[in-house]
Amino acid sequence: LSPSACFGEHYAYFEPVHGSAPDLAGGGSINPTAMMLSGAMMLAYLGYTEQAQWLERAIEQTYREGVSLTCDQGGSASTMEFVEGVVGAIAPMK
Repeated sequence: LSPSACFGEHYAYFEPVHGSAPDLAGGGSINPTAMMLSGAMMLAYLGYTEQAQWLERAIEQTYREGVSLTCDQGGSASTMEFVEGVVGAIAPMK
């Protein structure tokens, strides 16, 4: 669930602290929280601070509501269902 970033003099890259796990892609059972939080870090790095905050708050709201949680968090939602929950939480923030 932890995001990470690596900053160089001329670049930065962002990914979950555990890596992107491409071998698990497409199964629909992965918790995308760390990737989404890494995306929020990237947005802030690029100057999109408000949008980064929207994403972070939407993730927090999704966890609080507890409806779209993936199996590792005690729910039964797929990766896409979790993402849809987060996207739905962002919409009213705009």
